[in-house]
Amino acid sequence: MLKKVAFLAVASLALASGAASAAQVSDNLAVSADITGTCTLTSAATLSFGPNPSTGSNIDAQQDISVNCTTGVDYTIGMNNGANALGLVRRMVSGANFMSYDVYTAATRAGAESVAAVGTAAPANFIGTGTGAGQTITVFGRIPSQSTPPVGTYTDTLVVTLQY
Repeated sequence: MLKKVAFLAVASLALASGAASAAQVSDNLAVSADITGTCTLTSAATLSFGPNPSTGSNIDAQQDISVNCTTGVDYTIGMNNGANALGLVRRMVSGANFMSYDVYTAATRAGAESVAAVGTAAPANFIGTGTGAGQTITVFGRIPSQSTPPVGTYTDTLVVTLQY
């Protein structure tokens, strides 16, 4: 009889534990991610017009700026008029001497393509949409034909602004 009771006790424990492992409870786990729009800007060190003996004809140069924005982020790149501007005229300086120049959005360097100062009512400058990879923007510079200023190294600094 003792063997029979022990067998029944073990059998009922096995049935009870089998019933417990067969129970199941479910719930949902929400998953989310926020992709924030961001951009980085790398401007070239110098838009260099090189050495020139005269400004009797146009002197052209170009330089690349790199922008990298999250896919789908719209951006605009503009520039100020520089540290030595006289109104809307960009100027480089050497001592007390000035030489005018301008920067453009296209290689044709037409007046309407001049890069307007940030914050002016002029049309937007470089406009794009992020691809998630680096994009190259080329800035086209021109020293227009003018009276040749005195010998010197002429410089200016433009602030490049990326808005997104």
